Amino acid sequence: MKRIWGILFSFLVGPAVYAGETIQINSGEFPPYVSSQLPNNGPHAEAIRKVFSKAQIDAHIEIQPWVRTYEEVKKGVRAASFPWLKTEGRVVDLYYPKVPIEIIKDIVVYNKAKFPNGLEVKSLEELVAKKVRIVGIDSYWYSSKLKELNANYEMVATPAIAYGLVARGRADVHINTDKVMMVELMEFLTEEQRLLVAYSKTAINEAPVFLAFSRKNPRHKEYADLWDKLAPGVLKDAIVLPKPSAP
Repeated sequence: MKRIWGILFSFLVGPAVYAGETIQINSGEFPPYVSSQLPNNGPHAEAIRKVFSKAQIDAHIEIQPWVRTYEEVKKGVRAASFPWLKTEGRVVDLYYPKVPIEIIKDIVVYNKAKFPNGLEVKSLEELVAKKVRIVGIDSYWYSSKLKELNANYEMVATPAIAYGLVARGRADVHINTDKVMMVELMEFLTEEQRLLVAYSKTAINEAPVFLAFSRKNPRHKEYADLWDKLAPGVLKDAIVLPKPSAP
């Protein structure tokens, strides 16, 4: 009976335990999900603040270059970082909760001269089987898989280069997150270049992205458990992405 009352008491007063606490979190530029140029740093950042505010914790979020972002959370300089896909390499440094921030979808942008009737594929394997020339970003989820599939691909440093190669016909396709792609097509291509490309409606990949916690932080499991408890009641209503202009 004492144990039951102890659990109930902990549940009722839980937020007071954290009152006035601050958790240091970082992220990189990933519009329209998170950006230093968006109100409140974007919907993902705003949602994370709302989740922790339920426990009276102030989530301090700093937007940094992606390389620095990962290094700081890896070393424990930051308690958490987002939004990260869960990979075998990252779980060594990052502790993932059960509840993701959101499920994101990847699609392909393609050169219209190469595919005048459009291009709809449901997997990376199906895309590779079409013998297309793929331009990608080395740090993205598909980089190792393209090598395994013996694909015809080239890796470049930035999405801006990738979109430019597709528009000029030097590559056939590029893969990226659908909502991110809508922003980047407007940012990186001229109006004339945008007329030379199109994008698929079918997702080639769907995957959850997480607020992941530094394993160097002694409270990483505690924070992850708290996130799993509070996030489901907040995230669905909290994440409202800004509508991008049509490319």
